[in-house]
Amino acid sequence: MTRGAWKRKQNETLFCRSYVVTLGLVAIVCGLIIGFGAENSDPTRISTAIILSVFLASGAAIVLYGLIGPSKGIKRLANATVTNWNAPVLAMLAFPIYLALEKYYKSK
Repeated sequence: MTRGAWKRKQNETLFCRSYVVTLGLVAIVCGLIIGFGAENSDPTRISTAIILSVFLASGAAIVLYGLIGPSKGIKRLANATVTNWNAPVLAMLAFPIYLALEKYYKSK
């Protein structure tokens, strides 16, 4: 494998990592929006707490998996979650995270 091909493969893996981390952050933000939005509704307080905890826990798990998970699993998860309508939006959101992760992984 040439140096250029190896670098492209590393960049692809790193972008998949940033994409998965972005998915986790979106889940956490959705959970917080649900939690703050339903703050005043008394009848659904327990169900809102359950939904909030599910979103927060799953988002945190996805973020951790994106940061420390194996490369093959990251690529599979990123490929499984890409659809035509969400890919451009999440790619734009994932780019700043990609730049931050690139500096971190290059220093290793």
